[in-house]
Amino acid sequence: MKKKALIINDVLMIPKVLENKVHSLNKEIEVVANQNYDEVYNTLKENSKEIFVAIFDINIENLDNDKIITLLSYSDIPTIILSKEEDDNIKDKHRDFIIEFVKKRSLDSLDYIAKKIENLYLNSKNHILLIEDNEEYLEKMTNVLKYLNINILVAKTGKNAFEYLEENKFHINLIITEDTLIDMKSTEFIHQVRKIKSKDEVGIIVLTEQKNNQELICDSFRHGANDFMSKDFIKEEFILRLNNVIELLYLFNKNKEIANKDFLTGAYNRRFFFDTAQTIVGKNKRKKQKILTAIFDIDFFKKINDKYGHAIGDKALKEFHKILKDNTRDSDIIARIGGEEFIILLEDISFENAKKLLEKLRYKVEDHHIKLNETEFINMTVSIGAVYKNVNDIHVAMKKADDLLYVSKEEGRNQVNLIEE
Repeated sequence: MKKKALIINDVLMIPKVLENKVHSLNKEIEVVANQNYDEVYNTLKENSKEIFVAIFDINIENLDNDKIITLLSYSDIPTIILSKEEDDNIKDKHRDFIIEFVKKRSLDSLDYIAKKIENLYLNSKNHILLIEDNEEYLEKMTNVLKYLNINILVAKTGKNAFEYLEENKFHINLIITEDTLIDMKSTEFIHQVRKIKSKDEVGIIVLTEQKNNQELICDSFRHGANDFMSKDFIKEEFILRLNNVIELLYLFNKNKEIANKDFLTGAYNRRFFFDTAQTIVGKNKRKKQKILTAIFDIDFFKKINDKYGHAIGDKALKEFHKILKDNTRDSDIIARIGGEEFIILLEDISFENAKKLLEKLRYKVEDHHIKLNETEFINMTVSIGAVYKNVNDIHVAMKKADDLLYVSKEEGRNQVNLIEE
């Protein structure tokens, strides 16, 4: 189900331009345009769970702004106000859920809003870890954060925070910590975090009640903090500083994706696979746990290319990768290691479940139809070789999986050859 951004505006061109700008950043977001109260009421009634942000132009003629804003507030929709000038009355009256006022200057304003929409959407996939033992400050922060579409985790101590980080169950991309933790200094906490999480993985903001403690500020930055601010923040400052850190992290991640992913399919590339595999192998070697190494090769792929052209061949590769991705966990590593050859590395899985998964993937590929045109479709099949074992060297595991893939090809293709060692 697509997440939706609601834009309330009476100029038809603006929602269309904004939709194009949003889709150029993220095609998973749908833009819904409304022009009056009744349309907004019906949209919220039917789609309130899918709408994660509203953009409201308060300069629409003959429209009761308070009525619309009350409706958005009642539905708990985070809202960006688009206006020729800031309206202090609206700002003060509805401060809680209004994220930002954006002045209508030019198309640059829409570029800015499109980026805000994408960031709010991406926020929902991440977690912020708050380390705070004062309930008053905790409530102050959570009241702001809930309108930024961010999932919140709370820890009272540094030790509790590390339990969240080491558990690796949640995708934590930002930590907000007070400067005086119960069980350790904030600088020591930051230093320990930076041993396991770099600045391009997790941002850290330090909050303090102290006034002008330059030594603490410098020490925090020196140990790896991204920002430092007073606990007596105003909402706008808090949001802007938060967004600056988060946007920088998203930029880092985008650049890493470009470097680590195959341009055509979106699967990870060989370099990333070997870098990540080394870490996974080392971790499971220490835990004495077996992992699954599986190599997939699309059957007769050259014939698809030769008969239907490279455009259809490319389409087959992209759709094949999507099948693998849609039927595995986010933590599983899927990489394209050759023309039509892919590899999956899975940890924390039993032999029986690995067997069921590989057979399920084989069937999903066989059952999938690649659309040539409105009336014609083709199918593809895949051969799989896999080994489930304690791995010391990923190259050895890959060689074994490749040998088993060869057996699958020799025995007629469209089958799984899996062994446990």
